[in-house]
Amino acid sequence: MTIRHFQIFTAVVDYKTMHQAAEALYISQPGVSQAIKELENYYQVTLFERYRKKLILTREGEVLLGHCRALLARYEELNREMLHIGSNSVLRIGATVSVGSELLVGMISQFEKENPDVRIEVTVNNTEYIEDHILRGHLDLGIVEGQIISDEVCLLPFCSDCMKVVASPDSPLAGKGEITPEELAEYDIITREQGSQVRNVLMNMLQEKGIDVHIKWECTNVPTIKQAVMAGQGIALLSTLVIKKELEEGKLCVLDVKGLDGCRRIHLVVHKDKHKSPALDRFIGFCQAQDLS
Repeated sequence: MTIRHFQIFTAVVDYKTMHQAAEALYISQPGVSQAIKELENYYQVTLFERYRKKLILTREGEVLLGHCRALLARYEELNREMLHIGSNSVLRIGATVSVGSELLVGMISQFEKENPDVRIEVTVNNTEYIEDHILRGHLDLGIVEGQIISDEVCLLPFCSDCMKVVASPDSPLAGKGEITPEELAEYDIITREQGSQVRNVLMNMLQEKGIDVHIKWECTNVPTIKQAVMAGQGIALLSTLVIKKELEEGKLCVLDVKGLDGCRRIHLVVHKDKHKSPALDRFIGFCQAQDLS
């Protein structure tokens, strides 16, 4: 078996069909089918069940996929390292929106200043996206505040964060003291996109109480959410990391919502089979040494 076999198999899983995998890899569909057949013959297993033209990964396929992800990540890392011998190391860091918008810029700038031999490339997206790209080997490390599903990654401690429901200071809810979730029913919600853990916390709390949720704004970035709340468009759940300035300036106010426990841990996330280069070890140590209290 060759690395190419594993690349083709992984592409079929990711793209759902052999046709799309073939297009992505710039090879023929028969070539993809042949590679899968060779893998199945070599290991004497069935990797996909074929139901109504859909490919369903078998248990044996899932086992192979886990090994392929790790192997291909190491292969890509080997290529990058060998191609950049004598030049700067490159770290690919992923962060969720709250972390990326409030913490990461200063941290990256300071780390690169102290480590001029390391270049950091940053991706900011939601937890689901960051986790997926770590599993695929496209990111070396993630910094996330949301829940990680896969057991293929390791969580390393970083810092704590709290989520607060916020409103415009002109809102009728401002200054009311403790508010019940039911009192939020008549207010529009401004929230993050599907897949965001911030969205899930507020949606789950309201829906568990049987409260109808009225989403007025759905945004992929925090600044837009803050602007909409400040304009009186609705209420939102935001990290204390990203609202410090607006609270100090009196542009937002925090609502004390009964039963809402928005405290959470922010973690550094790496694939459990990830080879930690000296540059990555340095960055992890740098992150964990930060005083973010």
